Amino acid sequence: MKIESVIILVNKMCDESRYTKAREIIYKEWDRLTESKTYTLLNKNAKEFVMIIKAEKEDGSFEALTFSEKKTLNLFNQYIRDTNLSFAKRIYHANIELFEKKAAQNWLHGDAKIFYDAWKKFINEPNK
Repeated sequence: MKIESVIILVNKMCDESRYTKAREIIYKEWDRLTESKTYTLLNKNAKEFVMIIKAEKEDGSFEALTFSEKKTLNLFNQYIRDTNLSFAKRIYHANIELFEKKAAQNWLHGDAKIFYDAWKKFINEPNK
């Protein structure tokens, strides 16, 4: 696709608040869109969105979670909120690698983070 077409599409998607589609296009055309001469052709909304994506890439939250991982984290949050700790603990033990991801930490609610930290310390604590 020509870069002019990409710029028009990204500008249009950002103006219409269709950020999911805009994000897909930006990911595909990242190298071309971040060049200084093409970046200046983006409108204000598109430039801000590109900067948000750039910040996500830099701080590590770029590693995307799959839909099923997000569902698992939401279920964990729900069980903690409902104080159904036995099921929450089962989810944690079955998905320890998931909970270690930086992106997963951003999906946990306040109470869920507290229980995650406690269970993590308990598991890593040597037996006395």
